Formats: sequence, C-alpha cells, structure tokens
Amino acid sequence: SASSTSASSTPASATSQTFSCTADGLSTRFCKEELLSCRPTTSECNANCNGKSSCEKAKIDSNGADVLNVKCNGETSCKEAMIDCDANTECDVDCMGKSACGQSMVDGTNADSLDIDCGAQESSCKDAEFECPTGQGTT
Repeated sequence: SASSTSASSTPASATSQTFSCTADGLSTRFCKEELLSCRPTTSECNANCNGKSSCEKAKIDSNGADVLNVKCNGETSCKEAMIDCDANTECDVDCMGKSACGQSMVDGTNADSLDIDCGAQESSCKDAEFECPTGQGTT
C-alpha cells in the first residue's frame, strides 16, 4: 500500500516549507514577479532563489512563520524583491551575486530579528532598503 506523492510535495504535518526557484531555463518553478507566501503554521520557511532574475520583483512573505530564510544566489536573483518579515519571525536574507538584492526592500520592522548578508560583492545590496526590527541597531 504505497502512497503516490511527488518528490516535491511536503506532508501536511511538516513544519518546514521550501520554495525552490531556479532560473536555468529547465526549472518548473521560476518565481519572477510571484508571491511566495509561507504557511502560517510553518516553523521554518525557505525561499531558494538560484540563477539570474530567479526571484526578481517577487514578494516573499513570512506570513507568521517562525523563521524565514531567503537565499538569493546569482545576478539580480532578488532584484527589486519585497521581503516581508512579520512579527515573531526571525529573518535571514543572503544576497550573493552582482545586484542579487539590488533595489530590494526588506521590511523587518516587526520581526524578532533580521540578519542580512550582502556577501563579498560590493553591488550585492546596491540601493536596497532594509527596515530593522524596532529597538535594534544595525551591525
């Protein structure tokens, strides 16, 4: 009595959720200009944006998840994206690549914490706007 589920599906009882967005021309999921909204009951939500423009202009919403991990790997992978870190969410945003998070907006005003890594490339976070959690400074 084997159940037939696709490899990419997650059981309803799972506490993690992953959006895999790859701009390689072969991927079934290209997230440019999409809304990626985590399930409210998720303990860890991951948005993996790999390749040029993979999540460009996307809206990524933690939607009450405990942890939101956004990985922007590749040129303009999250350019002009809107990342919304809700209350009681720990947000971790990695921007790796030329203009990976260029002109993006990360709203962490109500988040528990906000950690942004702009990598070694000078332009990774060019013209991006980050709103830190209330009462926390930047480091």
